[in-house]
Amino acid sequence: MRFWVFLLLLPSLLTSGCTAMLQEKTEWRCFPADRNHVSMFEANRQKDFLVVYDEHSERRNKDRFRAYYLLRNQDKIAKDSRPDFVSLKLTNGLPVIPVTGLSDALTNVSSGVSVMLTDYRSFTIYSNQVPMLNGTLPMYPDPMGFRERLFASPVTITVDIALLAAAVAAISYGYTHPHQVGLR
Repeated sequence: MRFWVFLLLLPSLLTSGCTAMLQEKTEWRCFPADRNHVSMFEANRQKDFLVVYDEHSERRNKDRFRAYYLLRNQDKIAKDSRPDFVSLKLTNGLPVIPVTGLSDALTNVSSGVSVMLTDYRSFTIYSNQVPMLNGTLPMYPDPMGFRERLFASPVTITVDIALLAAAVAAISYGYTHPHQVGLR
């Protein structure tokens, strides 16, 4: 009878261990940091704007600077998908667009192209003090990557096998020594 109970419990032992963690979908996100340090550049050659900001990753619990082309990634950002990030080095030699906060908007919007931050994630690009384009900084899911799962796999599989071996050993010991474990 105990053997059948063990067989019934075996699938739960195999699917509830550390290896099962590798298959779980996480709820981590990447989003603009509280102090996002937004900078914007005119990428005239690409007919786009290069946005640079400080991003926070919940999974890594750290901030890092990111850069992306605004117009090229608008659809992805609207869908809360990860934009195609580019090197920060692409800002070298590009004209800087002045960025102001909402509190400075009435007095500091300059002629030419400028950017006004409307909150920590949204902004408006102006051309000669006329609103030209509304934009949003990216916010997207940050699931555990394939490489991280691959590196985590040997450790989790080893732990699962050790737990399974301990369970099998305990049950086997109970069968072979019923008098010592009180299973008469």
